[in-house]
Amino acid sequence: MTIGIAWIRKAGRSDQLWVASDSRLSGDGNTWDQCPKLLMLPRSDLLAAFSGSTAQAYPLMLQIANSIFGHRPALDGSLELNYLLDHLEKVANSMLADLQQDPALKGRLSKKDFTSFDDMVLIGGFSRQSGLVLRTLRYEPSLRGWKFARVRSQRRIGPRKPFHIFGDRVARGRFYHLFESHLRRKRKLGTDKPLDFEPLEVLWDFVALPSSSAEPLPKQKRPTTVGGSVQAARVMAGAPATPCVIRWDDGDDKHLYLLGRRLLQYENVDLPLIEDTSESPRLLVTPPGQWSLKDSRDA
Repeated sequence: MTIGIAWIRKAGRSDQLWVASDSRLSGDGNTWDQCPKLLMLPRSDLLAAFSGSTAQAYPLMLQIANSIFGHRPALDGSLELNYLLDHLEKVANSMLADLQQDPALKGRLSKKDFTSFDDMVLIGGFSRQSGLVLRTLRYEPSLRGWKFARVRSQRRIGPRKPFHIFGDRVARGRFYHLFESHLRRKRKLGTDKPLDFEPLEVLWDFVALPSSSAEPLPKQKRPTTVGGSVQAARVMAGAPATPCVIRWDDGDDKHLYLLGRRLLQYENVDLPLIEDTSESPRLLVTPPGQWSLKDSRDA
């Protein structure tokens, strides 16, 4: 399963769309901590993320990418994003409606696949009509189908803070509590002060917590469904969706990770670096070409 956050960050006079998550896949008898949960789509200013059932979410995201790649106006951005999302919604419904139970299985499934609240695909990108947009695709029982919904601010958190927490129920609940407490300490909770890197700061701390399978989940623990390194990507108006390298303390040392995978010693990457300074500002984003691979690995 997953814990992830998507939000609009205020950066000076401009906005940035950020999406971040952990890197663990589990639930099939294995735990795998180097798995991408964010996908840069063929349309350069668009990205996707998911939570829930990997068996349905991964093929769905790949077919979303294929449907964009196969239509030039969707690929080059001349097709307005809101119209593209209408098409992607139809693609998702066509695919998911075709799911059939394996006849070798005995009995009937209690519910359709990819219909719980945990099951979600998120799309973030830039619209000429609406600016930076976040949409979540989930099953709507009243429609008997899957529909994109807007991500909005929540009254308790405060206006001008569009954000969305995604993942399994236990992880979402614990993250929301930590997020609310963090905003309260920064005197942003319930105010109209926009979000900066607070969601990523909380996610960073949450994923770094020791894990526990106890129920209820003890304080200062994360569920075993969450793990690996943090992964993050951003979208800015007029710029491509960009994943970031993460300098992550994995218990052995601080190493470089990209979309959940630990980079090999010889790999050179031309991407921004995010690292924890333990100072103020807490998280430092260094542009490509302005940080050293060697210095980061030896830090």
